[in-house]
Amino acid sequence: MEINNILILTIKLSLSLTLVWGLWFAFLRNMNRFALVRTFLLTGIIFSLLLPLLIPLIQSKKIVPLTNFGFEPSFLIQGVTIGIQESSINWINIIFIIYLSISMLFLFRIVMQIFKIVLLAKGNVKYKKEGIYIIEHSKRISPFSFMNYCFINPSQIPGNKIEGVIAHERAHYTKMHSIDIMLMELVGLSQWFNPFYWMLRKAIVEIHEYQADSTAIQSQTDTYAYLDSIVSIAFCGVALPIGNNFNKSLTLKRLAMINISPKNKRVILRLSISLLVSVPIIIAISCESGVLPTEDTDIVSIEATVEKSTTSVEDQVFVMVEEMAGFDGGNSNKFREYIASNLIYPKEAAEHGIQGRVFISFIVEADGSVSNVDVVRGVHTLLDNEAIRVVESSPRWTPGRQRGVAVRQSLTFPIIFTLE
Repeated sequence: MEINNILILTIKLSLSLTLVWGLWFAFLRNMNRFALVRTFLLTGIIFSLLLPLLIPLIQSKKIVPLTNFGFEPSFLIQGVTIGIQESSINWINIIFIIYLSISMLFLFRIVMQIFKIVLLAKGNVKYKKEGIYIIEHSKRISPFSFMNYCFINPSQIPGNKIEGVIAHERAHYTKMHSIDIMLMELVGLSQWFNPFYWMLRKAIVEIHEYQADSTAIQSQTDTYAYLDSIVSIAFCGVALPIGNNFNKSLTLKRLAMINISPKNKRVILRLSISLLVSVPIIIAISCESGVLPTEDTDIVSIEATVEKSTTSVEDQVFVMVEEMAGFDGGNSNKFREYIASNLIYPKEAAEHGIQGRVFISFIVEADGSVSNVDVVRGVHTLLDNEAIRVVESSPRWTPGRQRGVAVRQSLTFPIIFTLE
């Protein structure tokens, strides 16, 4: 995948995540239907991740009508690659290198956090209780959980509050909150520059805590004792950011949310509005031209509709004939050489880093002239127009022959524009 395409995909993902966060902030942030809100956020994130990748694949498989004559696909001849050496500084490459370097630092951060958790799990007392492993340690960090492991420091938690803490962390495990966190960490590898990604991540963490509190309270006989627990424990230290933990900044929000009575009014309306707004906009962002303009393939899917024709042989357009049309004595390499020597890489396209594969279809007429030059699959107007120009200026070909008669033949030719 080209650097330009990677950057465009990253920008599209950034726009989609910003939209998801905006809708959550506008309509859903004060809703205490945590499962529904979490589902909306995760669906929006996954939708934003997959659509920019899937839509170009779907479009590349889409049937593309070549002619209205109702015949078989154009005969595809081997293409030519046109490249230029850029003399000026390629800022896109520099930006990409910086972007990739910072992404690697975030990847290293994730690996180190997991490594610390593994060390903490291996070096301390472990026992299983009601489906989760309890790891008792002596470090000054808040209780937190990762997958089905709950990490606590018994010396920092009064004995009568440990059960509440374990119930809270068990809720994180049963709700599979660690998977959400890992998903957001992976998204962050490409979205670390986007402030709305960090706000969206914070929103998901908040929802995790609200869900865990809601579940844990159901198993507690004394709700006020549980509230007292989360206040006191939240201020005993800090936890690893990759886990689900008792966080100071969330404590007051959690207390407020616990005391809000469930609201049923307008829940469906708010979710419906959020979905109706987000889905078409994310699809529109993903479908915007510029994503993955090229594919490393020599096959173009063409619609082939067999129809009865009353036209004469001279008027028909053939794909495969007994004697194929040829350029300069029938040597297809000569046509590639002609394209390479006559095509001019558009200066504006080179300056903006535009490159890719343009598929050109044309008809070699019975007299050898070239007609009906068209773009089957393009990249950008600048490249498409230059490809059309150079093919239209082609000298006469040796026409294809069917049963000894010169006939019209349809051909497809890929021209690959590349910047080195």
